[in-house]
Amino acid sequence: MRLQAAVEGATGALFVVASLLSATAFDTLGWRMSSVLVLAVAGPLPVWQRRYGRRNATVADALDLSVAAARPAAEA
Repeated sequence: MRLQAAVEGATGALFVVASLLSATAFDTLGWRMSSVLVLAVAGPLPVWQRRYGRRNATVADALDLSVAAARPAAEA
């Protein structure tokens, strides 16, 4: 229970920090440059997801952790 409270408190604190930072970014950069900043951060994410998602899928197949393997045979 204490760990859950610590995680919830840390999550709330991160939400506050992210909100303050986003307000500061919008105020100093403006909407257009804020959008460019978001695109610069989010742009490489599909490449990263494709690269590491494929590796994790290979590991899941090797360990037989797929969703299809978790279903009973009658449902498949």
